Amino acid sequence: MAGFETGGALTGEGKMYGVLVGRDHHDETVTLQAFSGRMDGAQGLEGWAPLPALPAAVEASERRTLARLTAIRVELERLAENDPTPQREEARAGFAARVGALDATHRARKADRHRARQAGGPQESLDEQSRRDGMEMRRLKAERADALGPLDAEVVDHQARVQALRTERKQLSRALQAEMHGATELANLAGEPVALQAAFGPDGIPTGTGECCAPKLLQEAARRGLRPTGLAEFWWGPAPADGGRAPGVFYGACTDRCIPIMGHLLCGIDRPAASFVPPGPSRDVEVLFRDAHLIVVDKPHGLLSVPGRGATGRDCVVTRLTRRLDVTVLPVHRLDMDTSGLMVLALTTDAQRALSAQFEQRQVAKRYAAILSGHPAAPEGTIELPLRADRGDRPRQVVAVDGKPAVTRYERTDQTRVTLWPRTGRTHQLRVHCAHPDGLGHAIAGDRLYGDPDAADRLMLHAAALSFEHPATGERLHFESEEPFA
Repeated sequence: MAGFETGGALTGEGKMYGVLVGRDHHDETVTLQAFSGRMDGAQGLEGWAPLPALPAAVEASERRTLARLTAIRVELERLAENDPTPQREEARAGFAARVGALDATHRARKADRHRARQAGGPQESLDEQSRRDGMEMRRLKAERADALGPLDAEVVDHQARVQALRTERKQLSRALQAEMHGATELANLAGEPVALQAAFGPDGIPTGTGECCAPKLLQEAARRGLRPTGLAEFWWGPAPADGGRAPGVFYGACTDRCIPIMGHLLCGIDRPAASFVPPGPSRDVEVLFRDAHLIVVDKPHGLLSVPGRGATGRDCVVTRLTRRLDVTVLPVHRLDMDTSGLMVLALTTDAQRALSAQFEQRQVAKRYAAILSGHPAAPEGTIELPLRADRGDRPRQVVAVDGKPAVTRYERTDQTRVTLWPRTGRTHQLRVHCAHPDGLGHAIAGDRLYGDPDAADRLMLHAAALSFEHPATGERLHFESEEPFA
């Protein structure tokens, strides 16, 4: 564990930690360790699985790109420290105050002149005073233009420089990632290599692919000729601020980055690779309602709503219904793969637009049933925690001040059962709101991303009720589905 403690000290944060136990050619037990991410300071430690090897030319390109990215970061920090915007805004505020004060003075003088004219005062003298006031205001505005013009130009130049650097940073990062992915080959336990791009196909390769624990461990096991007998990943160190990871809790391979390549990596092991893939749906999609405009279904857990990445992502509600009914089925909203329950889909583009607008405008009523991994203290209440994607670990979501507003009303129905009414429809909203310490503080049982996947044989979340207006008739439709884990 000393190696991990060294790595942890480098980052000051928790990490996903993995262990692989295997047997070598002498039938001796060998243990490998790995951490998620690119903590380069801990690379090369004995017993730790490294990142996939890259050709020397790509490594040289990586060093050059990282050096340039560091220089960009330093330059952006310097530009932030020397931002002319505050000086420009201070000057604007100063001139605004001066113009306002002079305008008030002129208004008072104008009122005095008006009274003087009514009293028969000298017209020529009063007109001259009015002209002088006008000239005084024009001089001040000219002074303002002379002072703010250069500052405005400096701000524009500064913002253009910042935007250019940010654009360069994004382009360099994407180009480096594409170059590294294009040069990465993954060898499986049978000694067969495959290019990373071939494993993912045309859907693209998610950022950070190959940097998780499981791929590192299986690559190193293949390189050493080990026969794995066990593999586990769990969170080590402080829990992240979003509450989506708990120290010591085991988690499965991530859906986007690892599952598409696990089948290849496990070829050659003495047990089927399919055992490492999340279980598929236990039943088919049940059609509850259909007319010329829409279709309402009861989705089983373990089935995607819409097509996802890789070969396993082609099986979903949309493709099944399209094939079964021989019609074009258009998605309107989605349920997580592990969530079961009610979905509405459109059969025409007009219906899709109308139904999507109802979801966007929060005119659709939804009710979910869930079983939690613990006992929430309050019997009912409302959770308001803004959410955004975890940029380093998609598709996980995190609670963040810069996230989109997310609101959920809940009511506890017994010790661990809750009814949930989402008022917004953010990705993983109910799962995060249940798991987060500032929410219910207890993950939904069986949650592979935010809780303990071994707490149940599935995610105990079910879309139990759905109400919306028919896009053609305007009739309010209501559907209910009995929770399958009652």
